Order: sequence, then C-alpha cells, then structure tokens
Amino acid sequence: LLEEWQAIIDRAAPAARILLRSAHAKPPFLDWITVAPEGKPLAEVVEFETALADHLQQADRVHTYAGFVVAQLKQHAAR
Repeated sequence: LLEEWQAIIDRAAPAARILLRSAHAKPPFLDWITVAPEGKPLAEVVEFETALADHLQQADRVHTYAGFVVAQLKQHAAR
C-alpha cells in the first residue's frame, strides 16, 4: 500500500486530485501511510477534501462503497 501511494504521488501532475473509494467509511490506513524519502505522513502531502467527499458520497447512485475520499496533492509536495 505504501508503494502504491508513493507511485501515485510520484506520477501525479501538480495539484492532482485523487479519488478513492473504500469499504471503510473512514479508511484507517490513511492515518498511517507515509510517503516521500522523508517518510512524511500522507496528510502532509495531500489535502483531504472531506466536505466534497461527503457531498459526492451522498450523491452516489451505486452505493457499493461505504467510503469516498477526495484528496488534492499539495503544491509543495516532495517527490
């Protein structure tokens, strides 16, 4: 999982938006993922757009996943 997140960040365009669906309403792994050579917490590299994700989750017509996460890569994110 750490390698997958690092690959996303390494290949993403500046200020890219990341969408994630999960079986968990609030995926716990987002709190312990670290990225970049310094091992930064994910929350230091992306900004979680919780209000937008909650709105989109309510508008979801499929309702397959309990969780919907939207995160935007911060402009100064180290790669």
